[in-house]
Amino acid sequence: MPIILSKETLKKEMVDISISGNELRVSENSYEVSRLHFSEIHLKYGGAANRYLFIDMKRHPELSLYLNKKDPVAKQLVSLRPVENQKEHKKAQFTDKVTLVILGLLALLFCYAIFNVKTLASGLATTLISPSVERSIGDRLAPVLYPESIRVRDPKKLKDLNELISHVMTDEERKEIPVHLVKKSDPNAVALLGGQIFIHEGLVKLAETPEEVLAVLSHELAHVKGRHALKGVLTSIGLFGLVQLVLGDVSGIIAILADQGGWILSLSHTREFEVDADKKGLARMLNNKINVQAQADIFQKLLDSTGGLDSKIPALFKTHPKLKDRITAAQEAAKTQKDYKKVNFKLSRLE
Repeated sequence: MPIILSKETLKKEMVDISISGNELRVSENSYEVSRLHFSEIHLKYGGAANRYLFIDMKRHPELSLYLNKKDPVAKQLVSLRPVENQKEHKKAQFTDKVTLVILGLLALLFCYAIFNVKTLASGLATTLISPSVERSIGDRLAPVLYPESIRVRDPKKLKDLNELISHVMTDEERKEIPVHLVKKSDPNAVALLGGQIFIHEGLVKLAETPEEVLAVLSHELAHVKGRHALKGVLTSIGLFGLVQLVLGDVSGIIAILADQGGWILSLSHTREFEVDADKKGLARMLNNKINVQAQADIFQKLLDSTGGLDSKIPALFKTHPKLKDRITAAQEAAKTQKDYKKVNFKLSRLE
């Protein structure tokens, strides 16, 4: 029912409106109170979710007339007269439809969550979460987990690092995936959400050849390409977190993840992700003619450095299948490699 509102007293009254030719007729209790030519009225959508069509009347500026946009008279008016915010209204309608689609997909995620099919839920959510949202999370987490104070900023070392990683990374990949060297003594490397990779100085010191460092880097690149860190987070933050990320709200998730730094670093180290990263890492080394025996060698050094105790192995290597089995798999792959090049690079340049 159309409502007429006094802007001064805020008093509301129900009225009847009709269209006759080029005029809008307003009546109350069957008595006509005003007859307005179309040139005297101005239309605009408004109210909650733009549910109403507002009619400003030049002759009665102190009054506001509005009715539900689905009212037949409202639809007729819109077909006869331009609406000031028509474009914004159509955009909002499109957004509403997209929202409904997203909510439908989220309903599917909810069903997956109920039946504990977490891998399927995270896989579906990964397709909905844009790389830019993932990068936003990673960019805000990186300073928390790896503050500026421990990052190597020596121009010469950074140039040398870029030279080393060029043996397994294309020019385009080096632009898209930042690789950092950090002052941490534990032999480790980490691929964060959004594609930043951090190589610890401890890993460089443990390695005897540049190929061993490249083996670890190839492994981490596989995690980045597979978005393993994101999938790991999605299976761990629950349905509410999934909804937040799909809708692009990262602030709450950032607070949770930043508070659980050590936990985050292990999220991509599931059996499935590690097997995938090992295989694709070896494939990258083969494609770039890097000796894949280096992967077995660096794994063995890790195992030896801990006295063979899995409990002391860094998160990068501590997972299922066991490290010994992964060493065997890398050795088997090395037997099939027919040709490889020697990487002419001294690791001392990074120390």
